[in-house]
Amino acid sequence: MTRGAAAAFLVVGAVGAFLGLFELYDYDVGLARATGEWIVEHGAVPRVNVMSEMNAEFPFVDDKWLFHVLAHAVIDGLGWTAAVLLRMALLGGLALLLLPRREVLARAPGVLAAVAVVALVTAAERFAFRPELFTMLLLAVFGRVLVRPAPPRAHEAALLLLLQVAWTNLHGYWVLGPILAGAAGAGAAVDALVRRERPPWALLLLPAALVGAAFLNPYGLGLVRSPVDILLDLERNLDVYRATIVEFVPTFADHPVLPTDLVAYRVLLGLGAVGLLLARRKVLWVELLPVAAFVLMSLKLRRNVAPFAVVCAPIFARWLVVGLGDPVRGAVRAAGGVVAGLLVAAVAVGHATDWTAVHDRLDKRFGWGRARDVLPLEEIAFVREHAPPGVVFVSFTWGSTFTGEAFPDHTPYLDGNTAGYDAAFLRRYADAVRGRLDPEVLYAEDGVSWFLLKPGHPLTARLLGDDRWVPLRLGRRACVIARRDGLDEATSALDLRERAAGDVGASGTPRSTFAPRRFQWAELNRSRLLAALERFEEAEAACVAATEVAPDLFEPWHELGVVRLASGRKRLAVEAFDAALERAPGAAVVLADRALALWQVRRYDEAERDLAAALARRPNDAVLWFRRALVAKDADRAREAIDFLHRA
Repeated sequence: MTRGAAAAFLVVGAVGAFLGLFELYDYDVGLARATGEWIVEHGAVPRVNVMSEMNAEFPFVDDKWLFHVLAHAVIDGLGWTAAVLLRMALLGGLALLLLPRREVLARAPGVLAAVAVVALVTAAERFAFRPELFTMLLLAVFGRVLVRPAPPRAHEAALLLLLQVAWTNLHGYWVLGPILAGAAGAGAAVDALVRRERPPWALLLLPAALVGAAFLNPYGLGLVRSPVDILLDLERNLDVYRATIVEFVPTFADHPVLPTDLVAYRVLLGLGAVGLLLARRKVLWVELLPVAAFVLMSLKLRRNVAPFAVVCAPIFARWLVVGLGDPVRGAVRAAGGVVAGLLVAAVAVGHATDWTAVHDRLDKRFGWGRARDVLPLEEIAFVREHAPPGVVFVSFTWGSTFTGEAFPDHTPYLDGNTAGYDAAFLRRYADAVRGRLDPEVLYAEDGVSWFLLKPGHPLTARLLGDDRWVPLRLGRRACVIARRDGLDEATSALDLRERAAGDVGASGTPRSTFAPRRFQWAELNRSRLLAALERFEEAEAACVAATEVAPDLFEPWHELGVVRLASGRKRLAVEAFDAALERAPGAAVVLADRALALWQVRRYDEAERDLAAALARRPNDAVLWFRRALVAKDADRAREAIDFLHRA
């Protein structure tokens, strides 16, 4: 190995491990630990939703059971820091597998290192302590063995079969192994036909053998069918998932601020297109068909961007090197080293300073151990102390964490794992969170009398506006609201409506504090709570402080406009919305709220233009159509909006 190749090898591996160095904030870990503990205690895997009081008989296949046992063993046995170290080791290994083979790497190590780092950034949104870590690592191993001119040897095929057994029990995305094998096998067969050679029959049969190996699991056919069932469920209820879970949003959907991973995704696609153009006469079908399969999957869901990067980055890198002719290779090699160095420095600084996480609106922060400032641990402890045993309606994001902290005395309405519930129940939950279902119905039919919610939910605002429900705690990450009926005297005394109007700290919650490295999105959510309680001066002060700490982000300015609009300061609200649009031009959510403010100050034409622009980005958003009907001066436009709402 040349010195340049060795340097690329070391740098890329170090970057991969470094990108795994952030606090364990992962929202699925609580449920994973609790499920793993249940499996160990019972010596069997669950076949019904044992974590749910309301859906305890719902048939359930835990397609991540082996990871759940591992999470319980590592975290509960060795500690949170051990999980961070394990994640760093897995990502370091993944990073090395993103580099092409040694003979290609030696020709332009700087260029190939740069491509690998771009791929790491593309996949980094999925680098939480989740079973996907193993999926990405195993997918990279499969790509290394399968995507090459020579078919795998017998011992390599045997290794893939053994890995497939482990993969099947670790994560429902095990199906990516047979998909990659099928695409590579078909491509190798085409290459053989082009060369007029015998087709690689063993490789063509490998996908079926991998599916056969997948039957070595405690659920048998049930777990093998799981990916198909999940896909069918996703297709049937895609609107619900896209409305509540960001990973199910299309890759090229509207994003007010484009996240870093999707920026890198576009760069990686561009590098692949350039490589394909340069090396078009030397591109192999065994490479082209896997690329086509994973590009198509990546276009549908943001969740599929990481597998795309893992499979395609080494292929794109080879195309670039092969496509560069010898006369320019020396200059490209030198330039590639400079680009790789600058890219590594930028990625490292962005990660270490939390800039990337803040820009991407993620809660992960650089550091060791368990994250304590992004999880509602204090609020969950409050619920455990004051709420009677039973079901608590919990925001989807916090369902898993709540389960890990409060099970079995308290169970969430929805535990953060959609597989344990039928579609009608999920739609009911989504309607409740969006404010479309009266919380009194949840109380009467489901017995829900306690809520642990994100402050920004429409359901939160609805509960705060109803005297039958008592706000008990406004935490940094979540708020606790309970039904007044049934509260004992001590808990009733915590009613925030009865507290001094000027002191949020009296509730046990500190006043808003902002630090540049630890910008808390929850502070903006707290301003919504304060506004709902008609404490507009405090709400506006929180927003103004946020704009001073993070002046380049549009969210603080947008929230400032919302607060001013709610307090009747309409012209000042327009100014705040204008500032938000300067930072995120065309953001539909800002345009929609600005339209209301413009309408109230009688700038009707501008209001209609803003709503038209918002609808161009979100043509199926019923809320926007309702506002269109509200502000429309033309009767035909109003009728068009009303007709859409009737159809919706």
